[in-house]
Amino acid sequence: LRKDESLKNSALELLKAVLTQAHSAVALKARTIALLVELQEFPLLHLLAQSESPALATQASLALCRLGHRSQVKLCPALTESDDLTIAVQAIDAMGRSGYDETLATLLETLNPDLDRMLIRASLQALERLGDQRSIRPLVQFLRDAPDYLKDTTVRTLRSVSSTRLGHSIEDWQGWVERNNPPPPPPYVLRSSNSTTVLGIPEP
Repeated sequence: LRKDESLKNSALELLKAVLTQAHSAVALKARTIALLVELQEFPLLHLLAQSESPALATQASLALCRLGHRSQVKLCPALTESDDLTIAVQAIDAMGRSGYDETLATLLETLNPDLDRMLIRASLQALERLGDQRSIRPLVQFLRDAPDYLKDTTVRTLRSVSSTRLGHSIEDWQGWVERNNPPPPPPYVLRSSNSTTVLGIPEP
């Protein structure tokens, strides 16, 4: 489609017809998101982001966030706290891919060992992708308390962001911080875990 402009325009007209018809199924509209992303058809993605269907609007907003659209990046912090873990993880991933440094504080807030491991791992990967050196001090602090199954991912993120090859020794990383004095992180507060969500106990 990218090589044939007339074919692309015809396909977009068909997609627009599907997306603007009230009776079109939400599932059908959702299937268009990947194609719209591939074609970088932002107006139609923004149209979906305003859908009355929360699920459809969320997926379109996440797609725009991944593509670096600032208006949707601002919505992602709230999505990272979704009760739907899949949505929360996707929001964290989208923030890391957005490339905007204002996402850093939200990502650092998830470095609480008591949170779900999928959420933390997604944040570590997003921090690695973001590459902001202001995350180094919080990451070193997290390495001290991180469960064993997250230490490798934490070290990989630290290595990537700091461009150094230290291992799992917290003392070595603390020494590196003292010698290199990376910039301080933005203000943030670690997110508290919801024990009822973690244990799968319904709210009273």
